[in-house]
Amino acid sequence: MPVSRMRMRPWLEDMIDSNSVSGLVWVDKDKKMFSIPWKHAARHGWEMDKDACLFKQWAIHTGKFKPGITEPDPKTWKANFRCAMNSLPDIEEVKDKSINKGCEAVRVYRMLQVVKNKSKRSSKSQDSRRRKKARKMDADMSSTEEHVYTNKQQQDMITQENTIDSTESMKTASPTYDVPDCSGYEVEIGPDSTNDIYTGRFQVSPVHTTEYEEKAIVEERSLSYVFTQN
Repeated sequence: MPVSRMRMRPWLEDMIDSNSVSGLVWVDKDKKMFSIPWKHAARHGWEMDKDACLFKQWAIHTGKFKPGITEPDPKTWKANFRCAMNSLPDIEEVKDKSINKGCEAVRVYRMLQVVKNKSKRSSKSQDSRRRKKARKMDADMSSTEEHVYTNKQQQDMITQENTIDSTESMKTASPTYDVPDCSGYEVEIGPDSTNDIYTGRFQVSPVHTTEYEEKAIVEERSLSYVFTQN
């Protein structure tokens, strides 16, 4: 790899000003237009040192070719140079001035004006917009989470209040039941819906007194009789 590597545009400007490559010249220096020899290798009279000199120098500059170590490959040099030129944002081909065929084939390019300050401002502006957008998204997410949390708290409080009211209602409510006195009543059982051959009557017996109660009644009657006789 080379010790220091220049960008392609300043490297090209130095190569054009040096007049070290035949055919690499300024077409209009004020407009930054220049031409590059682009003769096809299959053409008669093509020479590597002459027609591929610029491509070879770029391969050496980028470390793709090391004289005496790697084998010369003019086809690859030219392809790599063309790809590098097409990828530059500040150089464009002037196609209506280029000549693509013949022994005098050339390609004409123009170097575009570079506005560094504008690019920096644009980059800073984009970064600022991205940061603002990120902060807004974070604020929206925080607000949404807080709203959900508040609603959950309110729902929990309502549920607790309903549970307390229900519990108190159950405690205060005391159901009463009236038990009818069935003594002395006769209940008639009608025919069953599935079997009408069984009928019957039964009588509810009155409440029986206990042996202790009967003894008390007899004693009370005896005392009443004695008092009556006296």
